[in-house]
Amino acid sequence: MSKIVYLGLDSLYSKIVGEYIETLTNNLLVKHISPKKFDQFPISYDIGIAFMYTSLVPKKELKKALWINIHPAPLPKYGGRNVAYHAIKNNETKFGSTIHLMNEKFDQGNIISTTSFDIPESATADELYNLTCADSVIHIIKNLPNILKGNIKSYKQKNPIYYPQQKINNFIDLSDEQKK
Repeated sequence: MSKIVYLGLDSLYSKIVGEYIETLTNNLLVKHISPKKFDQFPISYDIGIAFMYTSLVPKKELKKALWINIHPAPLPKYGGRNVAYHAIKNNETKFGSTIHLMNEKFDQGNIISTTSFDIPESATADELYNLTCADSVIHIIKNLPNILKGNIKSYKQKNPIYYPQQKINNFIDLSDEQKK
């Protein structure tokens, strides 16, 4: 039975995933659901799982155990922050979620699994964000039992794109076509 560290954000979706992990095992050593950076890692554990966690996991922890991230966007095209906004702005018709191995850089580890769904024509960035978070929850629920058994195949990302966090000055200039 795997000893697990789970890092999430204080959101409904992170809480659902944390509760799901609790149903799979009684070896959930850490369930950190907070916007604050976590730094009280156990001495020993087998797997770390991050979902919506906004800080980098320290290198020494990445070396200590297998770490996966559930990213609420398709990689390698939409790494980073505000990705639903960028997908709408880029006139995407499909979106999805990605489970990937973690490394020292945000959203650039080898990909384990991806999903894809059609973006509703009138979707706003907020609506797309919620759709992809819900998709991410289903995605990890479907795949986590095999990951915990060690059944992991991954492939390297080609040409990853990273959207850094942007400061917004309360005014976004969009063309009429981009407004939805």
